[in-house]
Amino acid sequence: IQRRLTHTADSKYPGCKGVVRSSPDGTKIAFMAKDKNGIQQIFTVSPLGGEPVQITNHNSDVQSAVRWSPDNKSMIYLWDNSIVMCEVSDRPFEERFKRLTAKTTEAPYNLVWSDDGATIAFNRSVSAKGESDPKIQIFIIRLNSKK
Repeated sequence: IQRRLTHTADSKYPGCKGVVRSSPDGTKIAFMAKDKNGIQQIFTVSPLGGEPVQITNHNSDVQSAVRWSPDNKSMIYLWDNSIVMCEVSDRPFEERFKRLTAKTTEAPYNLVWSDDGATIAFNRSVSAKGESDPKIQIFIIRLNSKK
């Protein structure tokens, strides 16, 4: 059965963008849409329907779809050419998000969160000394210092 979950036609900035992703427990679907200021943010909506909830509140566009943490409590995405982790809760936005990588000239991409929640992998193009043709490399961020 197909069912429409979002109704944005009458909003100032109608439509949704990018890849939608379900939380691991299936209770939320994350997607990107413009907020009331025209800035692309991350929202969630229940697969049962209801009003979308704005998760991010950045001052410039979110650049990628989200990847959910295995425990449903956080998500990672690209913003300002860096990887950001954001807690999904009712706390103030400024207290819920943090950069995991510094801003770079070219944004990282292809974010993946490990099943145990301890590691994030991503791609970045890197030029070796003396080479003009960058190569795609794999990087990781360890979130749990015990590993």
